[in-house]
Amino acid sequence: MKLFSSVLLLASLADRTYATKKSSGKKDPLANRNSSKEVCQRFENGEVVHKSKNTKCKCFASFKKEMDPETGLKKCTGERTKLFDQKKLAVTGETIAEAKLKRANTPGGASMCAAATGEGREVDCSGARMDGQRAKKIIVPAKTKKLSYENNHLDSLHPQWFEGLPELKALNIKNNFIQKLNPHLFKNNRNLEEIDLSQNQILKLDKSAVFKKNRNVKTLKLNNNRIVEMKMKILTALPNLEHFEIQHNRLNRINGKMLKVATELKHFDASFNNIASISTQAFRSSKKDETVNLQNNLISQLNKQVFSGLVGCKFLNLSYNNCKLAQGYLPTNGFSYKTRSQPQQDQRHRQWTIQEASKLEGY
Repeated sequence: MKLFSSVLLLASLADRTYATKKSSGKKDPLANRNSSKEVCQRFENGEVVHKSKNTKCKCFASFKKEMDPETGLKKCTGERTKLFDQKKLAVTGETIAEAKLKRANTPGGASMCAAATGEGREVDCSGARMDGQRAKKIIVPAKTKKLSYENNHLDSLHPQWFEGLPELKALNIKNNFIQKLNPHLFKNNRNLEEIDLSQNQILKLDKSAVFKKNRNVKTLKLNNNRIVEMKMKILTALPNLEHFEIQHNRLNRINGKMLKVATELKHFDASFNNIASISTQAFRSSKKDETVNLQNNLISQLNKQVFSGLVGCKFLNLSYNNCKLAQGYLPTNGFSYKTRSQPQQDQRHRQWTIQEASKLEGY
């Protein structure tokens, strides 16, 4: 009996060893940062540059080595466009519209990416039924300016997927299953202007470094997540932010430092949260903010100066809260204001002028 058990154990170990060797034979193009080899490139002055003198160093996944005519050495300066030739992963076209049309007419195209090969590099993998394992195989070319993974099954994002994309301007990860954001996720994407992480399962933004290198971001969408906590310094790295959506989450407070640096903000939506209080300093720097939506929260009290910074506001929505407003609580410029329904008449969609709103005792 013991002999039979020993034979079974040896056979099991042999199978595991064979499986390990077989799996290790497959190269993972995104394993650069996990290997012991040095990475050739660094991000400097808005560009990814080859810095290492080690000839055995590895490039970012989106780059490939090519001969430098001046030094005669191989450097990571070439764009890796292998995705354009992978017919099982992508359908290509000169423009993204052309590529999408081809994808629609290709058998099995629904599970492929559409890739524009022209100057307006764009990769659209929306609705491709993609999970993390399949996403690893998508090596996005280095000159890509727009990238979409919308409507997929991703539950995590890896820095290696984006580190070699210095020209990326728009990133769409809408409607996936993301719960956490790696603090180094976008550190090499200094030209990003639009980030859409809406309709995911993000619980909190407690890593202040996550947008630290993305000063050019103008639009940030975090709506329809499960965000309870948002670190005060998250938005301090985004001085050019103009459009910020965080509605349909679970925030309970707007602190004074959340929007302090966002002096260019024009649209702010934090409706449908659990916000019970707003710091007096919250909108002090929001002089260009044109629309503020705080409807359907738990606001019961407001400091008299809370909206004093909204000198450019044209529309303020405080409907479906429990707070009372009196004259002096609103900015003195003319703007529209949404109020809660009154007993006699449904006025939820009525837009009040500042003169009318200032006469309200409560709602």
